[in-house]
Formats: sequence, C-alpha cells, structure tokens
Amino acid sequence: MTLRSRSVATAAAAALVVTLSPATASAAPCASRAEVREQIAALRSDMRDDIKSRHARSATADAVHEVIATFRGAEADTPGERRVLGREISAALRDLRESRNTVERKALGLEVKALRQQRQRGKLTPEARADIRAAFAALKAAVLGKANAGAERRELAADFRALRQQITC
Repeated sequence: MTLRSRSVATAAAAALVVTLSPATASAAPCASRAEVREQIAALRSDMRDDIKSRHARSATADAVHEVIATFRGAEADTPGERRVLGREISAALRDLRESRNTVERKALGLEVKALRQQRQRGKLTPEARADIRAAFAALKAAVLGKANAGAERRELAADFRALRQQITC
C-alpha cells in the first residue's frame, strides 16, 4: 500500500471510527474537525519549503491527525474497525522500516502509537498520553530542526502550538 492510498484509507477509516466521549464533546475550546483540518493543511503548507520529502510532509500530517483523533476519544468499536486499524498500523510500520528521513520516521512512529491506542479498548492511560505527547514533541523538534532560522521556524512552531492545543483540549 502506498503512502497516498494509506492516507486515503486512513481518512476513510477515521470518518468511520471516530466516536467522541461525552467529556470531550462538551469541551468548549476545542476546534471543529474542519478547523483542525485547516490547521493541519497550514502546517503541511508551511513545511513545504523546509521539508523537501512529500512523504515526510504527508506522514507528519497523518500523524498529527491521528493523535488529535486519539486524544478526542477515537477508538475501534467493532472487530472490523480493529482489523482496519491493524492494517494501517502494519502499513505504517512497513513505511517506517523503509524510511530514511528523520522527520518521516518520527511522524510514522507517532502515527503507530496513536493508531495502536485507538485499536485498544478502554480509556487513554496517563502513560499512553505521556508517551504520545513525547513523540509529538520529538516530531516537532525534528521538523523545527530542518527549518531555516527566523520567520519560517516561528511559523512552524506556531502551527505546532495550535495543534498541541487541540490535543490538550
């Protein structure tokens, strides 16, 4: 499965899989799904000058999307949904093994952690939250490490800050 087809499959599965818990649905500061998509698109666009690999940009956007979905309560409720997530995890791990780009490796690792958490039943544990947040911070550091100093780095940092707020809301 190519990265593009995996992205399409991920988006389709996310549309089927996402179920919000009542506590998450009542949180006022959370942006809507459309606003989150716009923020992810802005991040992807801002990375274009500094991250030359199209696959790394795509993997980063997919990983951020999965992390936000995980923190907002997405989980696989049926065996079919768990199978789909298992296939996505396998595809991400295959891409991770083949990747030579640091940003792409960090993004794929983060995506795998988020997808595994979605596949598990039950509440997101504090240890899992800390692990995913650490992987998110590592991805941010890898992207900012590739960015030119100055305005571009500040712009990328602002994009990550906005997305981090969506994780913590």
